[in-house]
Amino acid sequence: MTVEVPTVVRKRPADLSEEDLRGALAKHEGNKTRAAQELGIAVNTLKARMKAFGIE
Repeated sequence: MTVEVPTVVRKRPADLSEEDLRGALAKHEGNKTRAAQELGIAVNTLKARMKAFGIE
């Protein structure tokens, strides 16, 4: 019996859309640390991308 492991598709930080960021932040109720972990990026990278998109 084989078990299939789902593959996680990770995007490069530059490829993350505003929708990706907003979705992760909403899911984690604004917790930047958890949102960054879900997206597979550093918190500082998340903050930089948020600033680029004008997300507070």
